[in-house]
Amino acid sequence: MYSVKAILAVGLLLVAGIADAGRTQTGAIEISLRDQVRLQDRTFTLGDIAQLDGTDSRLVSRLKRVLLGRTPRAGASAQIGRDAVASRIDRLSPGISKRVTWKGAAQTRVQAQHHRYDRQAYLDAAQRHLDNWLGKRYKDFSAKPVGSYNDLQLPAGKVAIQAEVARRDRVSKRMCVWVDLLIDEAHYTTLPVWFDVTAKAEVYELQRDLSAGTSLKPHMLKKTKRDLAAVSGEPVAALTVIEGQRLIRDLPSGTVLTKAALQPVPDVIRGQKLQVKASVGKVTLIATARALEDGNRGDPIRVERLDGSDNYMARVLDTGLAVVEEDYR
Repeated sequence: MYSVKAILAVGLLLVAGIADAGRTQTGAIEISLRDQVRLQDRTFTLGDIAQLDGTDSRLVSRLKRVLLGRTPRAGASAQIGRDAVASRIDRLSPGISKRVTWKGAAQTRVQAQHHRYDRQAYLDAAQRHLDNWLGKRYKDFSAKPVGSYNDLQLPAGKVAIQAEVARRDRVSKRMCVWVDLLIDEAHYTTLPVWFDVTAKAEVYELQRDLSAGTSLKPHMLKKTKRDLAAVSGEPVAALTVIEGQRLIRDLPSGTVLTKAALQPVPDVIRGQKLQVKASVGKVTLIATARALEDGNRGDPIRVERLDGSDNYMARVLDTGLAVVEEDYR
């Protein structure tokens, strides 16, 4: 038989255990928001902006780790208030905000810890990259930064720089180098740095005015040294390029010849005299005619008799040769 004292002792222990369990389950949580914080990490948690107290240590620990948002960029700030915190923690455990006793500030101002980053560091990186790019292509070049640039306010962390020429197909008078700033190996921002560029090399220029359609010959050109950054288009670098080429448009003397100004000379040129064949049965007739339009092998073109009394269609067979086919009669 158990004594009355023993039974009462067990009862008191049970009641105490239930009470403790009730307090653990329904215990109050005290959240005291700070007026402002300066943070290093890219994101911030409730524990970063507030002091938390409560009887349930595991719950308090979980609440401290609740992610609230991203830390603003250096030089900027963000505000987060009690309502936003309550909404966020209720997602973790519905209704938990009703157990919170709020203290401290009504809202917290969040800022990033930052330091001044000298603009010369990223300007020098852009300069080195562009000089390297130009040096691989030209012997005589220069590149000078243009525009105004400011020091930066960067968050704490290891800074690294990656640079890339914006347009890599050819040189131009104004060139941009994109500079990527990385903080602890993560991309932070991208900055454009502009340069005034010269890049001199030997090119070919016209010795006299030439009209559109002129078939180019070496004696029409002369070699000279020019700033390619000021030339629109890709200059002709060798005389072999002009073989079988003609001008698309009129060009004045002294113009740097570019590939964009050239087109292949067609097999038949407008105004050219050509031989035209026509067959009737086993009889083949050949006459001389004048081309009224340009054409290449296989193209139908209109030709006319030399006296201009008649014109008709013929198909180009070769240079200076065409044929009148049944379909064209």
